[in-house]
Amino acid sequence: MASQGKEGYGVSEQRIDCEFKVVLIGDFEVGKCQILACCERKESKTGIAVIVKYETQTLHIEKKSVKAHIWGIIHQERNNVDSNADYKNADGVILVYDITNRKSFDCMTLCLEELHHHAKKRQAIILIGNKSDSENDREVLRKEACGFAEKNGLIFWEIPALEGIDFDNALKDLLTNLVNINNNNTTINTTNTTNSNNTTTSTTTYTTTRNNITVTSTTTSTTGNNTTNTTTNSYNNNNTN
Repeated sequence: MASQGKEGYGVSEQRIDCEFKVVLIGDFEVGKCQILACCERKESKTGIAVIVKYETQTLHIEKKSVKAHIWGIIHQERNNVDSNADYKNADGVILVYDITNRKSFDCMTLCLEELHHHAKKRQAIILIGNKSDSENDREVLRKEACGFAEKNGLIFWEIPALEGIDFDNALKDLLTNLVNINNNNTTINTTNTTNSNNTTTSTTTYTTTRNNITVTSTTTSTTGNNTTNTTTNSYNNNNTN
């Protein structure tokens, strides 16, 4: 559903450069409602005990006004990604698990397999570990989730259940990825972890391919008592003589 300069969705005066459809997938009680509550909530009944909730959010990314239409099935059957055809046509996907619920993380593997099998287009996917403010009840280690994200080429964030600012930053990462995919085949993979001493480590890898030339840039930054930034770049010419 990616579009540019499109009218509609209640937008009359503000220019929208890009619009993306983003779907929210997760097991029961992982915090999807709280995430969707970041903006004005709307509802539409699609069947017995099934409510599709959606919200819109507009962010400014790389001098562009980008609107996200975020959809999520709240009473979603476990592991049933194929139950909603909207998932197949989404530009971006938010996979949510609860760091205090091991089963909610385990089902991410099947969700990802279903997405890759049924998706009709290239999708940007972010993995979000919700309820990072419940550290004492943690059942899913950051290291494990980060490894899963890196293995599958996902953006990764952990966010607290009671604050919305971290989700806004995570959403911005996802939309930035989508904007770059639309523009120049650039992909961005980001992992973010916050340690118990409030030190946050963020690793972002940018990969751009044009005319069979691949440029990769990896930036690692740590914020907390000491702030450090490290950037490495690699260049690969895929052209053969």
